[in-house]
Amino acid sequence: MPGVLDSRCALELPEALLAAARARPDDAIDYEAPRTPYRQLAAILRARIARGDRQQGRAAAGDAQLVQQYGLARSTVRRTVALLVGGGVLSVVPQRGTYVATAAGR
Repeated sequence: MPGVLDSRCALELPEALLAAARARPDDAIDYEAPRTPYRQLAAILRARIARGDRQQGRAAAGDAQLVQQYGLARSTVRRTVALLVGGGVLSVVPQRGTYVATAAGR
C-alpha cells in the first residue's frame, strides 16, 4: 500500500542518536497533553540541567526568557520555578536571581 512504511523502509539512525532522543523530553510545550504546562516545563528544565546545559551554581534561565521561549504566562513560569526550588533543583537568591542548585544545596 503506498504511503505506508514498514520495517524495511524505516530510516536507520545511529543507536546513540536514538538513545539521546529518548532521553530528552521535547523542548516544546504540548498543550494537548494530560500533563500541565508548568510540569512539562519543569521536566524540560530538569533534563537540560542533567545534560549539563546549565551548570551547578550558575544562573538559570530568567522568567522573562522562559516566558518568551515557551510562550507561557509569567505565572506559569513562576509556578515551575517554585516547583523546582521546592525540589532542590533551583535556588533563588534575593536581589540576584535564580541559580541551579549546587550538590551541597540539594
